[in-house]
Amino acid sequence: MFNKILVPLDGSELAECVFPYVEDIAKKENSRVKAVFVVEHYEMPFYGAVIYDEENLKEIEQSAKKGAEQYMITVKRHLFSKGIDIDTIVLEGKIADTMVDYASNNGFDLIVMATHGRSGLARWVVGSVADKILHCSTIPVLLIRPESHG
Repeated sequence: MFNKILVPLDGSELAECVFPYVEDIAKKENSRVKAVFVVEHYEMPFYGAVIYDEENLKEIEQSAKKGAEQYMITVKRHLFSKGIDIDTIVLEGKIADTMVDYASNNGFDLIVMATHGRSGLARWVVGSVADKILHCSTIPVLLIRPESHG
């Protein structure tokens, strides 16, 4: 039923709380797993005398992408050692939009991701990537709350 599972990651331990669930589903369903990290483009405002030009922004984004790629190598090793058929990719763009587009354009059957569990004002101010993916995705989304792990 779940041949291809998409796992959005952001480099945090919280996002990794989904690993036991992914492992369980992938082993039971003999699923292929794709872990995805989206590096968002930076928009730097002008603050006083500090001006960030295109070159500065490009360096920041390249550094973020390189860090994400290194992180994904670690993730791949970890899940592969657990017997999971996993591949990883680092994409660029708006996180929620990129995840939803990638999932729908690449034949995934399930998205498994953590939610930060924010509510009230914090959720309104910060927004929720998980919420946006849940409402925009055309495929099932399994949300794992951090307190359900551990």
